[in-house]
Amino acid sequence: MKQWTRKIASSVLPLSILAILSKRESYGYEIRKMLVSFNLGDFKSGTVYPLLTRLEEEGLIASRWAELHDDPPRKMIQITDTGRDALKEGVQDVEYLLSGIRNVMEGK
Repeated sequence: MKQWTRKIASSVLPLSILAILSKRESYGYEIRKMLVSFNLGDFKSGTVYPLLTRLEEEGLIASRWAELHDDPPRKMIQITDTGRDALKEGVQDVEYLLSGIRNVMEGK
């Protein structure tokens, strides 16, 4: 991934995490794997976990401890209603910026 592409991905990382969680509850490691599978980058734990803490402090996500099968307890994370509102607004902002880039490219 090019450096400037990684910077763009990093700037939309909170929005990307909210989008992932809008589909279903998940946990940190699984979220990291999904970011890779969606070609958003292989972000380290030191990037993703502090961001999850910040999103929770802002009320955009909520977490709970859950035991899954025979695995150790995991911190399951879900999006809140406030997070859904922020996701919707963030997607609109990104679409607005992309529209501006298209206008520049087309000379409008």
